[in-house]
Amino acid sequence: MLRSFKLILIVALLCSCSHEQHKTKPTSLLQRAEEKGERIYAHITDDIYIQRCDKLTFKALLSVYREQNVSGFEHPAGVWHRDNSDCYPEFSRSSISFDGILSVLHHAVSTNDLSLLDRLINYGNDVEWILGEGPREYTDMHLLVPMIFNLRYNVLTLSSVEDALSGFRGHLLASYIWLSLRTDGKLNDLELQALKELVDASPDDPMYVSLLHRATDGEQKEALETLLSHVDFEEEGIYGRDGVFGWGSAPASVYYLITLAIIKGD
Repeated sequence: MLRSFKLILIVALLCSCSHEQHKTKPTSLLQRAEEKGERIYAHITDDIYIQRCDKLTFKALLSVYREQNVSGFEHPAGVWHRDNSDCYPEFSRSSISFDGILSVLHHAVSTNDLSLLDRLINYGNDVEWILGEGPREYTDMHLLVPMIFNLRYNVLTLSSVEDALSGFRGHLLASYIWLSLRTDGKLNDLELQALKELVDASPDDPMYVSLLHRATDGEQKEALETLLSHVDFEEEGIYGRDGVFGWGSAPASVYYLITLAIIKGD
């Protein structure tokens, strides 16, 4: 009788353990955001870049989320084009843009491609850092030279918030700050001050908010909730945009995925 009781007890315990193992664990905000990101990424094709004249920017930035081939935008060595078709001069004022080169730097970090930086430095030095055709306000990359050399030789200097702004839009500054955070693991006082000013100006922007929390307390609940509460791209279409998503011509889907990458520490 005692042996039968022990056998029943053992079977009951095993069934209990098995039941516990099959319980559904609560899904975290990050897991839900990643699952949504995978659904979004599955819908992204080359069509997302057509006729935007910033194919290089968005494709190179997406390399932080998943590896992208951007070799077709570089020809000859060190010379980058914002589009791999005939975007300039008919549809764009310049053959390359500030955000295009900035995205190339992100791509270099994502792929650890030092040879890309060497080619860019060699060409930049040859042409005094006017890296393309069109108005100088679009093609003069002197502002990025300290960052480029920091990536290659770790000698970054940023003299002032005004230098970083330099008339360019807030998201370019945010992208610059993000690159600094990716390479150095922290921000200096000027960069942190600039980031806080960006958040104060646009407190609902998930990219700004995620960058600030990544640089300070690491708490990403606010940014994750913004991503999850926003437009469902599968229903609204890949170009769906609303409110704070994107800067200018950036597709909302790309903005979602790079913000998710920031949240995850990429």
